[in-house]
Amino acid sequence: MPLKRVFALLVVASLVLLAPLASGAAAPPRPLMNGYEIDIDLFSLVINHTTVHYGDFVVNTTDKVLIANCSFIVKNGSIIVDGLLAIFNASVYIDVPYSLAVYYPFFVEYTGRTVILESEIYAPILLREAASLYLLNGSKVPRIKAGNLSSIFVSYAVIEDDLIASEAAVVYVNYSSIGDQMMLSDMVKLVMNESSVYYMITSGMVVGLVGNCTIELAKLSYGSRFVFQNITVRREMVIDGYTTIFLNNSRVDTLQLKDSSFAAISRSFVRWLLVYDYALFILGNSTKVMRITVKRPGIVNPKSVNPLSLLLAAAPVALFGKKLLSAAKRA
Repeated sequence: MPLKRVFALLVVASLVLLAPLASGAAAPPRPLMNGYEIDIDLFSLVINHTTVHYGDFVVNTTDKVLIANCSFIVKNGSIIVDGLLAIFNASVYIDVPYSLAVYYPFFVEYTGRTVILESEIYAPILLREAASLYLLNGSKVPRIKAGNLSSIFVSYAVIEDDLIASEAAVVYVNYSSIGDQMMLSDMVKLVMNESSVYYMITSGMVVGLVGNCTIELAKLSYGSRFVFQNITVRREMVIDGYTTIFLNNSRVDTLQLKDSSFAAISRSFVRWLLVYDYALFILGNSTKVMRITVKRPGIVNPKSVNPLSLLLAAAPVALFGKKLLSAAKRA
């Protein structure tokens, strides 16, 4: 290679290598969150080393706090979130003496937002009015309770015990597991996909769209409306109190219909179907029921039901599910 060309290459290489130094010291790399850089400048407080905080740890309305790559311990107090709290790749402990203990020492207050990513929280979380919680990508909490108009988004995460929601809360569960009970009441809206729960309990006009899920036990009552697609109920599902379900391409061990409830079953397998108290059921194509028991008289003749009315009843549930899935993708 000619000497002039070698010299030219060396000059170009030196300029490339020395360019960062010419503009000053290079900025340290930002930590990554799920493959994306965190803009630390957005946060008013960053905690990235093991910290012990005494007393209540309060995130005020205008605060934006990041806890990342560390352990965070609160002693003799609670975590109270009114602003934004982001937790990434961290462990959070709340150590409260028995005499001062509260059942939910982690509060997300009115309009507060908490994002938990690849982290473990060793305390139950309570969401108050209009609060939001995002539990994502391998995160784990023992228990969540959501109040009036609050929102819970759980994706690829674990709730070890219970998920409790009421008063028009919105719940989205995707590729996650709930170890014990999911208790929904008072007009809660649920979308659940590719997840598992031990015991699902609903009451009070709950609306739900559930697909590709495994449920051990379920009791749906008091005006709830659900669409189930490709689910497995391993033990028993009880439908009670004017509740309506649409069951498609699913498998249920024991299904009980009570008190004027209604079930439309299509392309599914039910080992034992029990019907009483003016309940109504319709068996669609490719549905197999091994045993049917009528415990008390008063079943409405399925032939008297207008199929169009069934479609109209299911439409609001399906439309809600579509809207919530779109909102979750945007979030």
